[in-house]
Amino acid sequence: SIANLYPHDPDKARKLLAEAGFKDGLELTIGGYMDQDSVRRGEVIQDQLGKAGIRLKFTRGTIAEISSQFFATEKKFDLLVSAWTGRPDPSMTYALGFDKGAYYNAGRLAAPELSALIQESRESEDLAKRAAVFAKIQRFTMENALSAPLAFQFEIDALSEKVKGFKPNLLGKPKFENISLG
Repeated sequence: SIANLYPHDPDKARKLLAEAGFKDGLELTIGGYMDQDSVRRGEVIQDQLGKAGIRLKFTRGTIAEISSQFFATEKKFDLLVSAWTGRPDPSMTYALGFDKGAYYNAGRLAAPELSALIQESRESEDLAKRAAVFAKIQRFTMENALSAPLAFQFEIDALSEKVKGFKPNLLGKPKFENISLG
């Protein structure tokens, strides 16, 4: 199960850092946004990684500023803590984040095996076949630490019975087209 790939073990993490040549720990710069939720997430990450000997120095800014500083050719920091909203098709998430040259792939490189799996995920409409390919993609991305999902936030929409025409969407952002009060 991929759920158990990264058990919380600060002692083991400190030992692994020492084996990698960082016996006094490691300092990383991390980009984050200025909103309250992002600051809180950063504080939790800073505390948890600090227990493993990883010291974080934050650079904060707007989404546009921080994203451009991280995804540009010359990176301004080592890591990015960012939200990711849904896409209409799972293959889009994987292609945008991990395929060769993709904007959200900060390194711009991709293993040929991963690119082939992403392509395979788009070649069938059979949901069971696609699910099997997505499971392989997810295992690859997690085993190779291409991403470290920290939390999943559900979209919750509360509406008055007077609101007509509202439809939740996969982007996790409300759209107010075709809405009326009735």
